[in-house]
Order: sequence, then structure tokens, then C-alpha cells
Amino acid sequence: MYAREVKGKKLSFAVSGMLWNRSLVMVDKETESLWSHLLGESMRGELKGTILQTLPGTIMTWAAWKKAYPNTTVLGLDRTAREFVKAFQETPGRFVLGLRSIKSAKAYPFETLQEERVVNDMFEDVPIVILFDSESTGGRAFSRQLGEKTLKFVWKDGTVMDGKTGSAWNFQGACEKGALKGERLKEIPAIPSFGKAWSQFYPKSKEYSGAR
Repeated sequence: MYAREVKGKKLSFAVSGMLWNRSLVMVDKETESLWSHLLGESMRGELKGTILQTLPGTIMTWAAWKKAYPNTTVLGLDRTAREFVKAFQETPGRFVLGLRSIKSAKAYPFETLQEERVVNDMFEDVPIVILFDSESTGGRAFSRQLGEKTLKFVWKDGTVMDGKTGSAWNFQGACEKGALKGERLKEIPAIPSFGKAWSQFYPKSKEYSGAR
């Protein structure tokens, strides 16, 4: 998911009908520049080399989303996400949750995330946590830095908890119970992707291999 404002101008994106590395190519109607959906970068046209700002987003079941955000609105589309959720649940080995920056990229396989549920890691010297809700089939990344504290999280008795205070957290990065109740972690943009596509667009990407 990207912010569509570039240099003070709001762009309107559409499907170009083209593919690059078997992946969707977008086109903006204002300049007709072509964009890679996985890189968020214009590859051809007036805006070539421009990179869109990545925003946090996730794929999850409607039931889980509605529970987490009961006052949500919804965009009506012709297709539903049912097929995508089914694919995530039945073939997790095909998918990764990717983190990227100008300097580097890292992929977290869904199979590993399903097994561990909570992953404490470092990305470019930033302490992060990946929270994966197997029920809703959604993964999200957050900074573990809370003020001057660096938290470490565990999956215990079906709950995400931080080891420092024993507070309970939800998969939206909000503390629901304990000494840190009301606190919220800063979300880091993460991209769910087919593993093969991620490795094609980010050939130097590292892969998380599990807790040691």
C-alpha cells in the first residue's frame, strides 16, 4: 500500500495490462508513467526513478478485521479476499512477509511465522517484532522501541506478552492489559508477497530462518 501523492500532486493509478517478472505493472493517469507494484517505483516515463511512500497494510480475514476495528468502513469491490485467504492458509510456503529499505531487504516466510507467531529480530539496527495471527492469516511488523525501553515479546498461553512487564498486547500492536496498557507500538510497513516474486525483485534479500 502506497501514498499516491508525488511532489505535491495526487496521482490516480490503474492496471496497465502489462507484466514485469510476471508481476503487476501500474500506470498513473496523470503522466502515464509505469510503476512496479512490488518496488513502488516508476520504471518508465516522466516520473522514472520516483519512489512512492510505503504505508503499513496487511491481509487478514474480514471477521478478524471487524473485531479489531468495529467502526470500520469498507470499500466494495467485485472480488472478495476469500480466495487469497484460502491460498495463504493452505499453501503458506509460497508466501513471505517482506521488509525493505533503500539499503536492504528481508523476508519472513509464512511457514516460520505460523510456527513462531512472535518474532523478535533486528532490521538495519532497528529492534523489531513480527506478529503473525494464524487465525486471520495476517502478519504485521512493529518497532520494539517504546520510549527508552527496548521490549522483547513472547507468545505465551495464546497471548502476545512483553518479557519486561508481562503486559498483554494484541496483533495491532496495542497493549490491552498490564503496566503498559494504552501504549501502542510504531508500525513498520511490511509487504505480504509470493516468495518467488520477492526474491526476483529483491535478489539480495536476506531470509529469516527461525529463532535460535
